[in-house]
Amino acid sequence: MAIEVSLIIPIYNGEQYIMNILLDLRKQTFNDVEFLLIDDGSSDNSVSVIQKFITEQKDKRFKLIIKKNGGVSSARNTGLDSANGNYIMFADSDDRLDEKFVEAYYCSITAHNSEMEFFSAIKVDDAEKLEEIGRIDYTPVATSDSISVRKMITLFSDLQAWGYPCSVISEKKLWKNVRFDPAVKFQEDVQAFFKIWLGNPDIKISLNAKAYYYYVQRKNSALHTMKPGDYWQFVGVDTEIIKNISEHKSLNDLVPTVKSLLISSLINVMAVSLIFKDEVSYSKSRKLFLREFKKTNFSKNMKLRRIIQYILVKLNCKVILTKVYGRIYEVN
Repeated sequence: MAIEVSLIIPIYNGEQYIMNILLDLRKQTFNDVEFLLIDDGSSDNSVSVIQKFITEQKDKRFKLIIKKNGGVSSARNTGLDSANGNYIMFADSDDRLDEKFVEAYYCSITAHNSEMEFFSAIKVDDAEKLEEIGRIDYTPVATSDSISVRKMITLFSDLQAWGYPCSVISEKKLWKNVRFDPAVKFQEDVQAFFKIWLGNPDIKISLNAKAYYYYVQRKNSALHTMKPGDYWQFVGVDTEIIKNISEHKSLNDLVPTVKSLLISSLINVMAVSLIFKDEVSYSKSRKLFLREFKKTNFSKNMKLRRIIQYILVKLNCKVILTKVYGRIYEVN
């Protein structure tokens, strides 16, 4: 039976924190929604905790799906395959939700008559206190009018928009031929969004400054334990996106703009390579950075920053680069 919203939540070994989001889901003010809890082969007691909760609550919005372990992309894909909603939303099992999370997303996208809508999110480092330490913030670019795919890609390339699945609601039809790539561990969400945009270049997208999602930042998360090889996946996704845009009839003129994403990823690779003293990775990324830099269009907001980076890389100022970026990247 068709419903309005399918909210997909991948779960893997979340026994210690899963109760928080289960309670947040129960408190959701929107009823025409299904909560698709996709257990990705947990080896702890996650399934038992969820089953007990569903039995006790008798809330028909909850649906538990158990599958073999395949990673977060595989779990999200299972959710997409099982979804009955007209709209798709995502959440991570270790994050927190405002009680109007689903209602606000749904009411806003339908009011704007858009196919996709992106929201801000609140960053916290304590899942209980929920004290804000930062934001995924769309305030500078949010507007009451919808924007085009072309504009969204431009904002994304300028790092004014991001690929967080938890920050977006989209029409289910957009996912008909799109799935997350299980082979891609990092940037799989960005890869999927670009597939949607290139496959549906005429859709309307809304950007919303309001936040109803608490993004819990944990020191042991994947993003805080990444090595140079992990950051090369960013480069791989960017390269694929650039290739796909170059072959797109109506958007191929955006290639020099989208290359800004590649430049950003290469800066990440160089910085982490220096921190880990990986000279081979550093040299390879530096060579590619210097080659692609002059082929890239930067916005006025980004140009000075990139020129300074270019000078430091061109002069091979390893000590300065290590000192500057060593404060930014938390590596173990």
